[in-house]
Amino acid sequence: MGNSGKRILVAGAGGLIGGHLVKSLLAGGYSVRAVGRRSPNEWRQRFPEAENLQLDLSLKENCYRAAHGMDEVYNLAADIGGVAFIEKNKALCMLSVLVNTHLLMAARDAGVKKYFYSSSFAVAAADTKPASVLGDGHIWEKLFSEKMTQYFREDFGLETRIGRLQNIYGTHDVYEGGKERAPAALCRKAILAKKEGRDAIEIWGNGTQRRSFLYVEDVVRGIRALMASDIREPVRIGSNEFVSVNDLADCVIEAAGGGLRKEYNLKGPSGTERKADEIQEIDPRLAWRPEVPLREGIARLYRWIEADMKAKGAI
Repeated sequence: MGNSGKRILVAGAGGLIGGHLVKSLLAGGYSVRAVGRRSPNEWRQRFPEAENLQLDLSLKENCYRAAHGMDEVYNLAADIGGVAFIEKNKALCMLSVLVNTHLLMAARDAGVKKYFYSSSFAVAAADTKPASVLGDGHIWEKLFSEKMTQYFREDFGLETRIGRLQNIYGTHDVYEGGKERAPAALCRKAILAKKEGRDAIEIWGNGTQRRSFLYVEDVVRGIRALMASDIREPVRIGSNEFVSVNDLADCVIEAAGGGLRKEYNLKGPSGTERKADEIQEIDPRLAWRPEVPLREGIARLYRWIEADMKAKGAI
C-alpha cells in the first residue's frame, strides 16, 4: 500500500471528476475505495487497482460502509447535470443533501481525518447578498451542504475543505441523454452535423452569456491542492479565462475543422448570466492555477467524443 498506507474514499467515482480523481490518487500511490451509485461497468472510468463499489450513498448505512477504515473522504457524489437537467429537476438535485449529510456522519464516526465537499461557485452569490438571490434547487442544496460541512468541523472537529467548482468539462464526460454540459453537448452537435452533412449547430440563448470553463485535470489538481492546504473556508476552483458561449462554440467549430455556423434557439435554457462584479481571483493560498486553455481542452474533448461515438457505432 503506497503513500504511508493512506486510505481514501472517492464518493461519486463514476462521474466525470470522480473518475479523474481516482486516476490521480492511484498514480500517487494511494489506496482508493471508489464508490458510485451505478454499476462500476457503467462508470465513466473504472480502475481495477481501486476497490470499486456500487452503493447508493443517499442511504445512511451505505455511507457508513463506504467510510469505514478511510483516512480521507472526497465527496463528489450528486445528482446533477447541465442547465437543462438542473432547471427541470430541482427537487431531485436537492435530494443530494442526503448524501453529504449521511457521509459527514459516517466520516465523523469512522474517525476520518479530512473531508472534502464538492460545492458550486453559484453559491458565492449568497456570501454578499441575501440567500433569496439563489435560483435553482441544486444551489440551495450546495449552500445547505456547505454549512453542514462547516458545522461538522466546528462541532465535531472533522477537518473539512470546501471547493466551489465552476463549469467543469473534459474527456469521459457525458455528451448525450439530458445531463450533458454545454462543451460536450456542442461537440456532439458538431460531430453529428458533420456526419449528416448539415452546416449549423444549435446554440441555446443568444450566445452572449459569459462563462468560464475549467478542464477536468485542472480541477483535480485544484482539489488536491485544497486538501493539502490549511484553507478552511469555501474556495473557488475555476478558470479566469472568461468567454461568451459564442466563443465556446467557435472553439468547438475550430476543433471540428470549421465549416459550421451557429443557429440560436432563444427559447432554450441559457443559465445564469455572470456579471463582472461576480468574478473572483484565484486564491493565492491555494498554490494552484489552471494549465489547460479552453481551445486546447475543447480540442481534447472533441477528439475523445468523436472516438467514443465511433466506437459505439453512433457515427
